[in-house]
Amino acid sequence: MGDVQIDSANFCSRLKKLIGHWQANRSTHWANTNALAISVGSASDDLRYLKSISLHYWLFRYELPDTIVVLTKDALHVLTSQKKVSLLEKLSADCEKETGLKLVLLTKPKAEDGGAQMKELLESIRTVEGEPVVGSLPRDKHEGKLFELWASNCSESGLAFVDAAPGLADLLSCKDASETLNIKKAAMLGSKVMKEFVVGKVEQIVDDGKSVKHSKLAELTEEVITDPSKLGVKLKAENVDIAYPPIFQSGGKYDLRVSVPSDDSVLHDGVIVVSIGTRYSSYCANVGRTYLINPTKKQEDEYLALLAAQEAIIASLVEGASISSIVEVGCKILRDKGQAHLVDKLTKSFGHGTGLEFSSTVLASKNTGTVRAGMVFNVVVGAQGLEDSSAKDAKSRTYAIQIADTVVVMAGGKPPEVATSSCPRNWDKISYTLKMDLAFEDMTNGGPSRKTLRSDDPNHKSAEQIRKEKQDALLTQKNEETLRNGTAAEVSTSGRKISEVVAYRSLADIPPSKDLNIQVDSRSEAVLVPIFGVMVPFHITTVKNATSNSDHDGAMVRITFNFGSSYEPCTKYPTAVLVKDLSFKHEASEASPPVACRHEASLAPCLEATGIDALLASCLEVNPYVGHHI
Repeated sequence: MGDVQIDSANFCSRLKKLIGHWQANRSTHWANTNALAISVGSASDDLRYLKSISLHYWLFRYELPDTIVVLTKDALHVLTSQKKVSLLEKLSADCEKETGLKLVLLTKPKAEDGGAQMKELLESIRTVEGEPVVGSLPRDKHEGKLFELWASNCSESGLAFVDAAPGLADLLSCKDASETLNIKKAAMLGSKVMKEFVVGKVEQIVDDGKSVKHSKLAELTEEVITDPSKLGVKLKAENVDIAYPPIFQSGGKYDLRVSVPSDDSVLHDGVIVVSIGTRYSSYCANVGRTYLINPTKKQEDEYLALLAAQEAIIASLVEGASISSIVEVGCKILRDKGQAHLVDKLTKSFGHGTGLEFSSTVLASKNTGTVRAGMVFNVVVGAQGLEDSSAKDAKSRTYAIQIADTVVVMAGGKPPEVATSSCPRNWDKISYTLKMDLAFEDMTNGGPSRKTLRSDDPNHKSAEQIRKEKQDALLTQKNEETLRNGTAAEVSTSGRKISEVVAYRSLADIPPSKDLNIQVDSRSEAVLVPIFGVMVPFHITTVKNATSNSDHDGAMVRITFNFGSSYEPCTKYPTAVLVKDLSFKHEASEASPPVACRHEASLAPCLEATGIDALLASCLEVNPYVGHHI
């Protein structure tokens, strides 16, 4: 732990929040405790959600294995190893100054079991005011000798221990700005994986008719989550993890619990349910989608009703709302949409709170709690055991539909924020139709020879298309700016005249060049040409057009400049001698033809056009600082 540093300000701030919550809610959430004793066992590589570990991450931003924490009204006692004591010693002064609590650090010697130090902890509990009532976490099961010995000492101490889990759950339910940001980052990653990897992978499998197991898809998806760079996501891989293994279900076998792993069944092109849980800096987010191929009208109506129910539940998650009433909102929507049969097919809840623990506050009718600002919910609307009696394929007769999103409750009664909204859930984005080409039906044994997927949608735009459109828009904008700023004869008296345009204010501003080649500098809107061994710049507004001719002897490039009595610089400087045109020849040789051809082809769009548009097009197609060379 040599490179680990605990943020003192964060530690003190959250310790104060813990003390304040404990004192204010002692009789309601903390079972009238006057001491807290939280122990964590040995480190484990297993994916675990334990409140004791969540408390460590929240307080220290790290898990401190083999550590016992005891909190009383006057002090925070910590029993741990020498290395971790050295780490915590730096917090002592700030802790007492900011919280009023003394930080008492007890070191467990390497050669001992820590029993002597445990007696000191128990004695500090016995000295509290009144009869000691100790809050602990009996449901958290750890391994390790220190944890086991502490459990044994506690059971023999004669002290009264009660469950402090409700208090910790309520404390951790409302997130601060930094916690919310971590959840949003996890949600962004999950949405991007679903939208850009999972959808594309499923479309490819269906389109190619491949046989790929659910478990294999889950494995591939997990690899992308844990290495965000594969999707161009700028999140550090060491801060990223799965909240649970990705889940793929299809072919009539559905279980909408996140504890059910993807099986080895082959992906079936019917109803496909996908769930992805991600974590960033230990904070969880969740996104779930159902993709339907060749859906029936009944399935469409059911999906739209479930989507409307989810949207109504999300809209109801405002500060001060009753959780039990929110649940009824979802059921009412289903009945109003004529889908009352879905109410009996719903999962046990409409989701749960999420954060350091994947699941906390449950969105169920029995929950009498209130929605508070800073809470984050995984809103899940799912129905399973649905049937399609008209299906000819046995695997399509039973199906499930589930939609899940991560939602942040805003302060001041503002509408909640859906952190996973970038992953589409509208009907036209999650439904597909497989088309059959009758001319080839016999060749394909009666099966579909062509599939209509999202890429077949005339309105669908790939990332490359979007990039090209943005580039074209930038080119148009640049052309307009140059024409507006550089055309002297047609501008108002307040505009720039061509004679006033400056490409470079000094020789030092001209980009250095080792080669005497024609160059384009888009930053300065200039063309640089070699004249007598010196690179001479011309502002782009001085150029009328550029032409190119090539044959077996080489390539000829001719640049024609603006000239004539109507040209503003000619009027302003009547005695000046202006260059009318320049010609450059690139001679062919045995070694040079490939290079010459490549340069000519690259400049073709520029040389076929004329004037400002042509040269700006060259600027935008090449390096933004120094353009193409010939």
